[in-house]
Amino acid sequence: MDLCIFGKARIRMKRGRKGGLVLEVLLGIIIASLFFFAACSTINKALHGSFQAQTNAQELAAEIMSVGEGVKSPFVLTADEKTFLAAFSQNEKVFVDTDDKGLGTTTHTQSNPTGGMTTIQTTTYRREKYYLSYPQKECEGKDCLCLCRKYTNGLGNYISTDTETEGEGTSNIKHKVYEITEVERFCTQLSCYVLNGVELKESWGTLRKEGGPRRVDLLLENVGGMLSISGGYP
Repeated sequence: MDLCIFGKARIRMKRGRKGGLVLEVLLGIIIASLFFFAACSTINKALHGSFQAQTNAQELAAEIMSVGEGVKSPFVLTADEKTFLAAFSQNEKVFVDTDDKGLGTTTHTQSNPTGGMTTIQTTTYRREKYYLSYPQKECEGKDCLCLCRKYTNGLGNYISTDTETEGEGTSNIKHKVYEITEVERFCTQLSCYVLNGVELKESWGTLRKEGGPRRVDLLLENVGGMLSISGGYP
């Protein structure tokens, strides 16, 4: 009798292990499926976003070429994160971003004409101004609109030093010193559209930074046959 009970227990144990194994397999399949669908959703959103931004750039180029003299035309721009658009007026380079990097702060005091002491604080920044050179091959020597979706930064070239002063004539003076450097960006994924029959008043560029709004308003205006573009990402 005891042997029978022991035998039944062993059978139940084997069945229990088999059921546990099946459950583990099912859970593994479910988890893998969830990861798969999440990855597909992310890839689909990225591809859809890139396609939409590309189409929007084409539509902007078409709109620029269609604005008649004396006409103002609003346009809603759509772009992916970390991409920028540049409208080139002939061979001009287009600045698309500026980044200030703090280099340090110094403070000292000195006597002033009234016999008191003046505190002078100086903060130095390296201001990097990023630009895209005119793509001669893609733009064929004409005004054009370019969408840059991937890029690398070149070496910076020092240009000048600017100083801003607050509190002049008081006992607490603050200087902000900017060492201005221009850095060229080289596009590794560039799409350009020649603006046939268009003469831009000046070059224009805008960059959508990470976390920035996906859509912004632009205004296209044709005055005396010269087209200007205003607005863009903050």
